[in-house]
Amino acid sequence: MIFIVGCPRSGTNWVWGLMNAHPDTRAVVPEDMGVSTVTRETALFVSHLGERHSDVYIRQLIDGIQDVFLDKVLFEKTPTHALVLDRIWGLFPEAKVVWVKRSPLGTINAMMHSGDAAGTQSWTIERATLAYNEIMARWAEHR
Repeated sequence: MIFIVGCPRSGTNWVWGLMNAHPDTRAVVPEDMGVSTVTRETALFVSHLGERHSDVYIRQLIDGIQDVFLDKVLFEKTPTHALVLDRIWGLFPEAKVVWVKRSPLGTINAMMHSGDAAGTQSWTIERATLAYNEIMARWAEHR
Protein backbone atom coordinates (compact mmCIF):
# COMPACT_ATOMS: atom_id res chain seq x y z
CA MET A 1 0.00 0.00 0.00
CA ILE A 2 1.25 3.44 -0.95
CA PHE A 3 -0.13 6.69 0.46
CA ILE A 4 0.31 9.99 -1.40
CA VAL A 5 0.32 12.86 1.09
CA GLY A 6 1.37 16.49 1.37
CA CYS A 7 -0.19 19.92 1.51
CA PRO A 8 -3.35 20.57 -0.46
CA ARG A 9 -2.47 22.02 -3.88
CA SER A 10 1.11 20.74 -3.71
CA GLY A 11 0.95 18.37 -6.68
CA THR A 12 -0.59 15.25 -5.16
CA ASN A 13 -3.09 15.02 -8.04
CA TRP A 14 -0.22 15.05 -10.51
CA VAL A 15 1.55 12.23 -8.65
CA TRP A 16 -1.77 10.34 -8.44
CA GLY A 17 -2.10 10.58 -12.23
CA LEU A 18 1.43 9.30 -12.80
CA MET A 19 0.89 6.34 -10.49
CA ASN A 20 -2.54 5.61 -11.91
CA ALA A 21 -1.06 5.39 -15.41
CA HIS A 22 1.24 2.52 -14.39
CA PRO A 23 -0.18 -0.90 -15.32
CA ASP A 24 0.90 -2.51 -12.03
CA THR A 25 -1.01 -0.11 -9.76
CA ARG A 26 -4.62 0.43 -8.75
CA ALA A 27 -5.94 3.58 -7.08
CA VAL A 28 -8.21 3.32 -4.06
CA VAL A 29 -10.93 5.86 -4.86
CA PRO A 30 -14.04 7.19 -3.09
CA GLU A 31 -16.24 4.97 -5.26
CA ASP A 32 -14.66 1.96 -3.50
CA MET A 33 -16.40 3.23 -0.38
CA GLY A 34 -19.70 3.76 -2.15
CA VAL A 35 -19.19 7.53 -2.31
CA SER A 36 -19.57 9.62 -5.44
CA THR A 37 -17.44 12.76 -5.33
CA VAL A 38 -15.52 15.12 -7.56
CA THR A 39 -12.26 14.52 -5.71
CA ARG A 40 -9.92 11.52 -5.80
CA GLU A 41 -9.44 11.72 -2.05
CA THR A 42 -10.87 8.91 0.05
CA ALA A 43 -10.29 10.66 3.39
CA LEU A 44 -10.09 7.18 4.89
CA PHE A 45 -8.25 8.38 7.98
CA VAL A 46 -9.57 11.93 8.20
CA SER A 47 -12.91 13.28 7.16
CA HIS A 48 -13.90 16.74 6.11
CA LEU A 49 -17.24 16.09 7.80
CA GLY A 50 -15.72 15.37 11.18
CA GLU A 51 -16.48 11.65 10.94
CA ARG A 52 -13.79 9.05 11.34
CA HIS A 53 -13.72 5.60 9.83
CA SER A 54 -12.81 2.79 12.20
CA ASP A 55 -9.54 0.94 11.82
CA VAL A 56 -11.52 -2.27 11.25
CA TYR A 57 -13.50 -0.67 8.39
CA ILE A 58 -10.36 0.70 6.74
CA ARG A 59 -8.48 -2.59 7.01
CA GLN A 60 -11.44 -4.58 5.64
CA LEU A 61 -11.92 -2.14 2.76
CA ILE A 62 -8.26 -2.23 1.69
CA ASP A 63 -7.99 -6.01 2.16
CA GLY A 64 -11.14 -6.49 0.07
CA ILE A 65 -9.78 -4.36 -2.76
CA GLN A 66 -6.44 -6.16 -2.59
CA ASP A 67 -8.24 -9.53 -2.82
CA VAL A 68 -9.79 -8.42 -6.13
CA PHE A 69 -6.61 -6.85 -7.52
CA LEU A 70 -4.02 -9.37 -6.33
CA ASP A 71 -1.45 -8.43 -8.93
CA LYS A 72 -1.67 -4.66 -8.31
CA VAL A 73 0.03 -2.31 -5.88
CA LEU A 74 -2.70 -0.26 -4.23
CA PHE A 75 -2.27 3.44 -3.64
CA GLU A 76 -4.38 6.18 -2.12
CA LYS A 77 -4.23 9.99 -2.19
CA THR A 78 -5.48 12.27 0.53
CA PRO A 79 -3.01 15.09 1.18
CA THR A 80 -4.06 15.62 4.79
CA HIS A 81 -3.31 12.02 5.65
CA ALA A 82 0.11 13.55 6.30
CA LEU A 83 -1.36 14.46 9.69
CA VAL A 84 -2.15 10.85 10.65
CA LEU A 85 0.87 8.87 9.50
CA ASP A 86 1.26 7.16 12.86
CA ARG A 87 -2.25 5.73 12.52
CA ILE A 88 -1.60 4.70 8.92
CA TRP A 89 1.60 2.88 9.82
CA GLY A 90 -0.19 1.29 12.78
CA LEU A 91 -2.65 -0.34 10.38
CA PHE A 92 -0.26 -0.81 7.45
CA PRO A 93 3.26 -1.26 8.88
CA GLU A 94 4.74 -1.99 5.45
CA ALA A 95 3.07 1.02 3.78
CA LYS A 96 5.14 3.41 1.72
CA VAL A 97 4.48 7.13 1.76
CA VAL A 98 5.05 9.47 -1.14
CA TRP A 99 5.25 12.94 0.39
CA VAL A 100 4.73 15.61 -2.25
CA LYS A 101 6.49 18.82 -1.31
CA ARG A 102 6.17 22.06 -3.25
CA SER A 103 7.52 25.53 -2.51
CA PRO A 104 5.56 27.41 0.16
CA LEU A 105 4.77 30.32 -2.16
CA GLY A 106 3.51 28.07 -4.93
CA THR A 107 1.46 25.91 -2.59
CA ILE A 108 -0.13 28.73 -0.60
CA ASN A 109 -0.84 30.72 -3.79
CA ALA A 110 -2.53 27.68 -5.34
CA MET A 111 -4.53 27.10 -2.15
CA MET A 112 -5.78 30.69 -2.15
CA HIS A 113 -6.88 30.45 -5.78
CA SER A 114 -8.93 27.29 -5.30
CA GLY A 115 -11.50 25.82 -2.96
CA ASP A 116 -10.85 23.11 -0.42
CA ALA A 117 -11.03 19.40 -1.30
CA ALA A 118 -14.81 19.56 -1.37
CA GLY A 119 -14.65 22.71 -3.49
CA THR A 120 -16.80 24.58 -1.02
CA GLN A 121 -14.51 26.80 1.04
CA SER A 122 -11.98 29.37 -0.04
CA TRP A 123 -8.57 29.53 1.56
CA THR A 124 -7.49 32.76 3.22
CA ILE A 125 -3.81 33.60 3.49
CA GLU A 126 -3.99 32.89 7.22
CA ARG A 127 -5.74 29.54 6.84
CA ALA A 128 -3.48 28.46 3.99
CA THR A 129 -0.33 29.41 5.89
CA LEU A 130 -1.48 27.61 9.04
CA ALA A 131 -2.33 24.47 7.06
CA TYR A 132 1.00 24.55 5.23
CA ASN A 133 2.95 25.03 8.47
CA GLU A 134 1.07 22.26 10.27
CA ILE A 135 1.68 19.75 7.49
CA MET A 136 5.32 20.75 7.06
CA ALA A 137 5.84 20.31 10.82
CA ARG A 138 4.66 16.71 10.37
CA TRP A 139 7.10 16.36 7.48
CA ALA A 140 9.92 17.33 9.86
CA GLU A 141 8.76 14.63 12.31
CA HIS A 142 8.58 11.83 9.73
CA ARG A 143 11.19 12.49 7.11
